[in-house]
Amino acid sequence: MSAKSNICAVSIWSALALLGCDDSQLEQAAVQKYTEQAETKRLTEVAGQATVPTQVNSEYTSHQIPVAHQAYVGRYAIQISCEDKFVMCERGTVDYILTLLPDGTAHRIFVNAGKISGDAGDNEKKYRKDLWFYDEDAHQIVVARASGVNFYYNVDQDHNLIMDKNKIAIATENNREYFKTNPLPSQNYHLIRAS
Repeated sequence: MSAKSNICAVSIWSALALLGCDDSQLEQAAVQKYTEQAETKRLTEVAGQATVPTQVNSEYTSHQIPVAHQAYVGRYAIQISCEDKFVMCERGTVDYILTLLPDGTAHRIFVNAGKISGDAGDNEKKYRKDLWFYDEDAHQIVVARASGVNFYYNVDQDHNLIMDKNKIAIATENNREYFKTNPLPSQNYHLIRAS
């Protein structure tokens, strides 16, 4: 039997085994599958390096995005009501702007239209620099935040981004821990790409 046949047989048996699972078991299987894929991707990235990288902190280093994925480079935005605790504002609306650059950096900012602030510390809390990449297996943009939390976005036919709230909540251990005490977006926000 060929390796391809073996993989198919294992996949079929795995699928059949999952039919008897309840929702929590399916969720655990999905999380495990994603975690294994993410770890494989990290190991692949590290394998070509001369030294083992140190733990990433808030001073992320950039990485060049492959040419095939540069179609996703751009500025995306949506206006979100302050009723959603995720945006951490008191009233009015916030413009949530996410900019993906070819060097692999992601710049996100919250601009509260109802409030003008001269406090530099306040502005500092609203702007963040992170990293991003395109996950070919999941067909998603992943924004790896400096805090260790990942945000996942599906890409629509017009190259706009749609948050994957469910995956954001459970995809990694860091995400699960973070959202025990921090607000999760209340919906799958649709960020529109600027022309």
